[in-house]
Amino acid sequence: MMKSGNHDIRRRLWRNLVMAGCLMVLGLSLAKMARGENADPSAGIIGSERQPTCTESGYRAIEEQGAIHFETIPPLGHSFDEWKTDGDGIWKTHICQRCGYEEKVRVSTVAEETLPRLYLTGGMDGIGKKSRVTLEADFASTEENFQCYGIMTLQGHSTFGLPKKNYTIRFYDDTEGNSKHKIAFRDWRKEHKYILKANYADISQCRNLVAAGIWREMIKSRENVPQRILDLPTYGTVDGFPVAVYLNGDFFGLYTLNLHKDDDLYHMKEGNREALIICNAQTMDESLFRETAAFSEDYSSDWEIEFCGTEDESWAMESFNQLITFVMESSDEDFRLHLQDYMDVDAAVDYLLFIYAMGLPNSGAKDLVMLSYGEKWIPSAFDMDEAFGLDPAHGRYRDPLEFLPALTGGPEPSGTNSLLWDRMLVNFQDRLRTRYFALRQSVFSDDFMINRVKDFIAQIPESFYDFDLYLYPERAIKDIRMEEQIIQYIRTRMKILDYIWGGFAE
Repeated sequence: MMKSGNHDIRRRLWRNLVMAGCLMVLGLSLAKMARGENADPSAGIIGSERQPTCTESGYRAIEEQGAIHFETIPPLGHSFDEWKTDGDGIWKTHICQRCGYEEKVRVSTVAEETLPRLYLTGGMDGIGKKSRVTLEADFASTEENFQCYGIMTLQGHSTFGLPKKNYTIRFYDDTEGNSKHKIAFRDWRKEHKYILKANYADISQCRNLVAAGIWREMIKSRENVPQRILDLPTYGTVDGFPVAVYLNGDFFGLYTLNLHKDDDLYHMKEGNREALIICNAQTMDESLFRETAAFSEDYSSDWEIEFCGTEDESWAMESFNQLITFVMESSDEDFRLHLQDYMDVDAAVDYLLFIYAMGLPNSGAKDLVMLSYGEKWIPSAFDMDEAFGLDPAHGRYRDPLEFLPALTGGPEPSGTNSLLWDRMLVNFQDRLRTRYFALRQSVFSDDFMINRVKDFIAQIPESFYDFDLYLYPERAIKDIRMEEQIIQYIRTRMKILDYIWGGFAE
């Protein structure tokens, strides 16, 4: 709020001027009295006054018991007209009708009042993927408030070199990490381990979580989903919410606090023949289902076993390679008839439709998650930062015409370079088309997706977007108003896909 100058200094100055004036008048009165012109020394003083203003006091000279006193007249105060909000709804002003003073204040939005905050106290020196730091953690929101300790490590791989990094944070009641501080945010299960996701490339912060929400609705609408997934509040998908993070009292950045990708997210259990495999890259034939997979934990191979319920992981490796071998060697007829023996075909259909709708060409391999509850493999989506046309590697937005299924086939009809998705597109066209138009009536409708985007962005005050960009200005794309780009991308992209899927022959 804007304020006027130092009223005390002005008040003292005015008092001195009044006193000087009064002494001058008194001197003139004494001179007149000496000349016999006026026998009353107070003449000209009593009744003199200075009128108050909106912010400054006035003074009046009065006579009490033969002495002259100066009575203070309080400031009048401003007489404002009604508040007027600017076109962007960010500032509101009103003007004093008496003095013309304009008061301007930032509009207090619901988002500013409800955006969760995470206050961290301590040092971040030495933090790494395996080197942890311990900080005091104070979380505040309209739903949850708690104090504990946060043990943090770096998270991810490709983001290590970025100015704004991702973190894994584990909440504990002690500095040694012996007593877990489990929290059930929203309707989630109680957990103590979460991800602070920087969303460095996506200033809007919404792409990954909005896309994950769409994937979740697709799972809910699918038949024959494993009961283990149906029992989960998030249906085995990542979920999260925006949070403002502070370090030692200073704004550290706008993040989303997300569920961690692990066995708990997919409701897997120790001792069972259950496994979670993730694809780390798409540059090797292994990730493209053109060569059987080697497995590693150091990114030297395309595939990594994130979780295995049994100590012996060989069964998971063998089972997954049987799927790859089948994709490589089966005839089209065998592929159509027997893919279901190795893989959940309904989930595969949904996954291919999903990455087309979201515009995720890299997700044909990279960040593909494969789940097994002891039987067939189930594809699932994760890390959808580039949804709705974001291409941070080239500092641009993708055209809605990029990355589309080829109507007439070709060497790589799916556009993913993956043999699995090429063969899915060739051999399951009717199934893909039928499912696509069913989804267009619900989760793939323009209104559904656009409303999800708007609802997410409405949680974050524009001022926090500004602060985050100011703190991390090195981004390739600095367009804060990404909402408009996302909405236009959805509308254009879905019209194109309507034409393509509708064009497939019966």
